[in-house]
Amino acid sequence: MAVGLVVVTVAVGLALHVTSVAPEILWSVKVRQAAAHHLPQLDDYISDDELRWTTWTRSVIHCADLCARDVTCLAFTATTVTSRGVECRGHCGLGPGSTLGNRANTRAYSLQVLTWLDKTCTKDSDCTHPKSVCFAGHCLCSPGFFYSHSRDECLAGELALCTTTVRDCTDADLKPLMVSYPGWYIFQHNLNSSVTSWAECVEWCSMDPACRTFEYNFSSSTCFLAHVTALQEASYWRAQDNDDINHYMKTCA
Repeated sequence: MAVGLVVVTVAVGLALHVTSVAPEILWSVKVRQAAAHHLPQLDDYISDDELRWTTWTRSVIHCADLCARDVTCLAFTATTVTSRGVECRGHCGLGPGSTLGNRANTRAYSLQVLTWLDKTCTKDSDCTHPKSVCFAGHCLCSPGFFYSHSRDECLAGELALCTTTVRDCTDADLKPLMVSYPGWYIFQHNLNSSVTSWAECVEWCSMDPACRTFEYNFSSSTCFLAHVTALQEASYWRAQDNDDINHYMKTCA
């Protein structure tokens, strides 16, 4: 089962997930050690400001991958042209102050470099970020701590106890981008749901502000939503005998 941010993943060693649920999920794309975030206010525009290069690519994901490989690329636009593919333009920066020109079928993205999340590891000491652990071969926040995209750190939730030295992530700050912990689950704290597919399970939790975590059993196609985290219910945090079940938790703004 995949580890890390779900949706579309092309990082080495991570499986590919594609879902068409909430737009924020669809367009927050994990690309190697970076995340591309959709900038809807700049859609259908292009700019020559701080333009580094222009090339044609097969897809938006390929365009994001090219930008992630270029250390000078901090933003990009992808214009879909039916006859040729996607025109990809990499920028050192792109924002509301940029000089813009109209270009239909264009989507704009900023690139956030992830300094440590999802890097491969063999032991906890390989993951040096505070509150991080080596989980299933990848550096993740300790179970129950929310990864913060803006701070690039692990934060406790609103109801976490004994975490006075950790800045909290409030429920209002939670994002429908999930981090997965394969083979683990929170015992006796899940609410059964009627959905049966993994994509629907992601969507249900994403749309429910009370949902902080969920589990999905791939063998039985069963979805369990929850309002608690492994940090809040540490005594109920259990390992499964196999990888049929995955625990997922939202991330923080």
